Amino acid sequence: MIDLCDSASPAVAPAPPHAVRSHLRAAIWFAGVILPVIALAALFVGLRWEGAVLSLTLKVYIVFIASVPLANAMLIRAVDSQRLELSRPLALLHGFATGISAVFTILFLPLTPVGVVGLIVFGIGLLLLAPLLALIATLAVRRVLACRLLHSGGAALPSAWPGALLALAIVGAMELPSVVTRAGMRMASDKTHATSTNGIRLLRYLGNEKIMLRMCHGEGDFPVDLTGIVLNKRGSTSAEEARAVYYRTTGTPFSAVPAPSGRPVHAGDGAGGPYAGQETGR
Repeated sequence: MIDLCDSASPAVAPAPPHAVRSHLRAAIWFAGVILPVIALAALFVGLRWEGAVLSLTLKVYIVFIASVPLANAMLIRAVDSQRLELSRPLALLHGFATGISAVFTILFLPLTPVGVVGLIVFGIGLLLLAPLLALIATLAVRRVLACRLLHSGGAALPSAWPGALLALAIVGAMELPSVVTRAGMRMASDKTHATSTNGIRLLRYLGNEKIMLRMCHGEGDFPVDLTGIVLNKRGSTSAEEARAVYYRTTGTPFSAVPAPSGRPVHAGDGAGGPYAGQETGR
C-alpha cells in the first residue's frame, strides 16, 4: 500500500509542513463541517414539519450528530494554526465523531445508490450521502494532521479507537431495547406457531412496553430510534399486528393504556381496531 506520508529521515532535520492545499481544505470543510450542519438542520426541520415530538433519544442523537462538524472544525483549525499537538479531550471528541459518522454511514448505506442518482439528477441526494462524506472528511483531516506530526517529528497522534468505541457502546446500549423489542414483535407476528410463541416469550421477559405502544399507535415517518428508522417501511410490524401482539403479551388492550410520549397524538389514535377493547385469546 502506498503511504501518503513520506517517511522523514532521522539524519535530516524535519522540514516545516506544507500548507494544506486550498481545494483539499475546502473539500474537508464542506464534507466534514458544512454538509453535516445542513443535514442536521434538514432533519430538525423535517421532524418539526411532520409534527414529531423530539423524544430524549432523538435529542441525544442530534447532539451526537452535532459532534461531527464540531470535532472536524476544531481539528481543521488545529491544522491551520500549525499546532502540532492534539489534546486528549479533542482526540477523544474526534474519535467519538468518527464512531458516530461510521454508525450513520452504515445506517444510510442502503440509501447510498439513491443518493448518487439523486446527486446526478436533482442534487438533493447530497443529503443522503452526508454521513459517508462526513466520515471520509473526518478520516482525511485526521490523516493530514498525522502527516504533519510525522514530518515534524512530534508525538504520535492519539488513537481514535477509544472515542469511536465509546460512541459505538453508547449507541448500542441505547438501541438494544429497541432491537430486542422489534425482533420480538416480528417473531410474535409470524404465522408459524413456534416462532410466534417464542416472540411472545421474548417480549414478556425483555420487551420494552413503551416501544410496543408506539408501534401500536403507529410511528409515522419518524420513529424515535435508529432501529425503527432502519426497519421503517421495510417489512416492519404494522400497527394492527402490534396491537394484537401487545394484547397477547400483556393481556391489556393498547387503548386502555395512555399513549406514549415522543410521538404526535392524532385524533382517533387508539380509538378503534379489533384490539381496542375486545377479548382475545392469549
